[in-house]
Amino acid sequence: MKESILKQIFQQKFDADSWQNLLIDFLGDEKFELRQTPEKLENTPQNTDGYFLGKKILADNLELGLFYYKISAGSVATKKVGLRQLVHTFSKWMFDAVLAVFDDGKNWRVSFISDIKGSETAPKRYTFVFGDAHSSYHTAVSRFSILAGGEKTLENIQTAFEVEKLSKTFFDTYKQHYEKFCNYLLSSASYKAMFKPDNDYKDIRDFCKKMLGRIVFLYFIQKKGWLGATATDYKDGDPDFLKNLFDRIADKDIFYYNYLQPLFFEALNKIRENDDFRLANCETVKIPFLNGGLFERDFVENHFENRIINFDKKLFAELFDFFSQYNFTIDEDNPNDHTIAVDPNMLGQIFEGLLEDNKDKGAYYTPKEIVHYMCQESLKEFLSTHLSVIQNDKLDALIKNSDTNGFSDEELKEIDLQIDKVKICDPAIGSGAFPMGLLHEIFNLKSVIHEQLGYKVLSPAKIKQNIIQNSIYGVDIEQGAVDIARLRFWLSLVIDEDTPKPLPNLDYKIVVGNSLISKFEDEIVDIDWSLDTAKHGFFGSSLAEEKNKLLQRISEKQREFCRFISFCFDKKLSIVFFPEKTE
Repeated sequence: MKESILKQIFQQKFDADSWQNLLIDFLGDEKFELRQTPEKLENTPQNTDGYFLGKKILADNLELGLFYYKISAGSVATKKVGLRQLVHTFSKWMFDAVLAVFDDGKNWRVSFISDIKGSETAPKRYTFVFGDAHSSYHTAVSRFSILAGGEKTLENIQTAFEVEKLSKTFFDTYKQHYEKFCNYLLSSASYKAMFKPDNDYKDIRDFCKKMLGRIVFLYFIQKKGWLGATATDYKDGDPDFLKNLFDRIADKDIFYYNYLQPLFFEALNKIRENDDFRLANCETVKIPFLNGGLFERDFVENHFENRIINFDKKLFAELFDFFSQYNFTIDEDNPNDHTIAVDPNMLGQIFEGLLEDNKDKGAYYTPKEIVHYMCQESLKEFLSTHLSVIQNDKLDALIKNSDTNGFSDEELKEIDLQIDKVKICDPAIGSGAFPMGLLHEIFNLKSVIHEQLGYKVLSPAKIKQNIIQNSIYGVDIEQGAVDIARLRFWLSLVIDEDTPKPLPNLDYKIVVGNSLISKFEDEIVDIDWSLDTAKHGFFGSSLAEEKNKLLQRISEKQREFCRFISFCFDKKLSIVFFPEKTE
């Protein structure tokens, strides 16, 4: 099947005939059983109709099951069907792996599910999301094309859905573009003079990192349709706003100064009537006020964000062409459920990969599986300490498998209350992997408990806001790390919103500081507690009050908040999440 036909299939709504032809083409028609009338499945999740389509005997004599699920409520672009429920619907066939389509009428997911047999290893799902006419689906097209010409083994199919290969390819190319922007400024005497010459012009590298980081953030945001709309409900926003804007302006060499800078500092960072913003080409579009600190002017001492800086149009043209090859998703994966796309977790890999002397500074990317395990174990340890009457094996089943069996309503209520008391701090937050992991673990746990208790359903964004405000803290010596960590927390809220809302101010939650040399008892912690921007954002009104309370506790030598730092050093750990139990 030609790549152009594959791309066309992926860009359109799901079509059963096209999908069947694609299966035959890339799996081959030998040892292939497709049912003329799909068999309807029993016990499917609510609002879901499932069908067994057939099976394929692979070259290694393993069986691949084929399924289709019609989702009548919600969007498959963000909704992930629970793996335990999914496995239950096709478990009677005992396939070695499954290829399943989830279709909501607009978007559709193709999931390869492995590690089904046996109870020791949780099933793993690898997913492509299709149905966007604006996406080129470069990765999916190339992976399916390679698979069509190779041997049809389970290992080769899983390789086609491999996430790590996507991450490495994306980062390697991203780094090349980053270096081109840096070299452009370094090669110009006039631009170079705007920056500090010390430390091999680190300011230039920081400037380009922040600029590209903001652009990547906007690529996530525009997928929500929140850029370039003409109505305040943002239903007609442009999912490819930045590239389309760049393509239609006449003078592309002034794109950064005339378009990107105003978007960053005059639109996204300022409240405007009806969200209207007039672009340099006289177009008026809707640009939401997001704030949160991401779009504040930096590098103030050099004033170069107020000066005229531009780049060769070729640099942006190549950058946007590169981004257009990938699908961006703001939904962060867990270790057992991967979407084959650029997600916020990849921003952490980008930051740590671009950090100079990262080995000397101890900056390493931590795999999701390790983060997932440490977060679950830390949360279990906290709850077992505060809920000594509850057995650890029951807590283990609750946290790892969302199993509420054996818990009374009173016990679940007590667990819910204790979760609200958790304090999470990472003294070397890096790109935010561990606090983000705890955010997801706490959110999932509270969602399971609230559903079991029949509590009023709160919006996912509201629950996450409460967790971030009450529980999350982080420190890092690198400003770039703090920027990325904050960005990931903002995106975790954005995914659950239908329309844009101002982002929470994280200036106090995640800060720049040196956890190794800062004193606690003899002098105030040497951390940037700046409140210059505290008047905006979800947490702005309470920011100053919260800071004062904390400083008062420090001055009174009530060291609960900072005990994790000394404990961390004593145990030679890079992170510790919870304070000891106090009276």
